[in-house]
Amino acid sequence: MQVDPQPLVDAVYWLETSVLLEQTGAVGLVRNLSAVPASLLKNVGLGHIYLVQSKLLNSSEPLVFSYDFFVSGPQIGWPGKSNADWKLWCADQFALYWGAFVEHPDARRDPQYEAILETYRKATTKPQ
Repeated sequence: MQVDPQPLVDAVYWLETSVLLEQTGAVGLVRNLSAVPASLLKNVGLGHIYLVQSKLLNSSEPLVFSYDFFVSGPQIGWPGKSNADWKLWCADQFALYWGAFVEHPDARRDPQYEAILETYRKATTKPQ
């Protein structure tokens, strides 16, 4: 049985849109992630990991969500139908959101904080 990856793509679109809507005083692509709840930062980063790791998605095909209800795709910087390498975009988004998560004042209360911090450091530290 083939599993449809579209719900995963749409979930990440909605998480990204939620981040956009949570940002106070954001103009265009200016990021004010301190206003975003730690749990949302964690989950949107995790969503990007799942997109990159999905064997159901082909990096040579566009990453297209079902419907841009808030017309937020361009503000998010979603690669969409462009020829952009969406896996690189997802990796950058992961680093952005989990970087903000590990610095968030509420993050240390998360029971998975240490594991997330270790994963983030491994993923973003360049080999020597």
